[in-house]
Amino acid sequence: MNQLQSKENHPVLALTMGDPNGIGAEVMLKALDRLSPIRNWKPLIFGDFRVLEKVRENLGLDLDLLKKDPETVPEMQYEMETQIPVLDLGEHSNEWQPGTCSRWGGESAFRFLNTAILWTQQGRADAIVTAPLNKEALKKAGHDYPGHTDILAEVTGYPRAWMMLECEKLRAVMVTLHMSMKNVLEQLSPSMILETIEVTDQALKRMGFDRPRIGVAGLNPHAGENGMFGDEERFTIVPAIEDAKQQGILASGPYSPALDQNLSGSWNGIRQSRHF
Repeated sequence: MNQLQSKENHPVLALTMGDPNGIGAEVMLKALDRLSPIRNWKPLIFGDFRVLEKVRENLGLDLDLLKKDPETVPEMQYEMETQIPVLDLGEHSNEWQPGTCSRWGGESAFRFLNTAILWTQQGRADAIVTAPLNKEALKKAGHDYPGHTDILAEVTGYPRAWMMLECEKLRAVMVTLHMSMKNVLEQLSPSMILETIEVTDQALKRMGFDRPRIGVAGLNPHAGENGMFGDEERFTIVPAIEDAKQQGILASGPYSPALDQNLSGSWNGIRQSRHF
């Protein structure tokens, strides 16, 4: 059993605060306030206790944050319904300047996330929920990553990780993540697209879809219109789809990336993202 779980075996969710200078603390605390009293799971915030307390006071929220030292958390009994434990990883909190992009903010966000990943790998937490971090601040702190997904991939020893955006009726997985359109055109290949289709198919099956249907989006307006607006669909995307079909994957497309009215409604309802 996870040593941080209660005797009811409730999962522990590691909540990373993100950049202390950003909106992460406010969003996280407001969400926890709306969810209170928390049932069937246990929160554990990885962040800067001093900043969290100040934001809580500014928001006027009646949340009971419990400061915990990293060395004493494993001894905790997760029985309480009102207290929210905070693994205090804050350093030099006097540098807190809301709304600014700083090396301190980037280093703090990186430390919170990496500690949460480590604890989850060790079985001390069951999943990670991340608040926003600032990519520019990360770089100022010497961590040149485009975002959470790339950090997760490197720390867990995988060459790539994918992001899935999810709502009730739609799931979307990106072939590429944070990069310029110029770099997308330079790096996109049939093998990259095929790998994404394969990973998506495997992930959906693990989620309970026996025969997932995967629609592959085009790159150009109107999916290239048979070469009128670009050849990427014919020479890069279609070969990947055909290879996926040969494996028995129910892939189809490429479809125009423009969203129709019905699909836009589903897209606007996206409420979470996953990294896998």
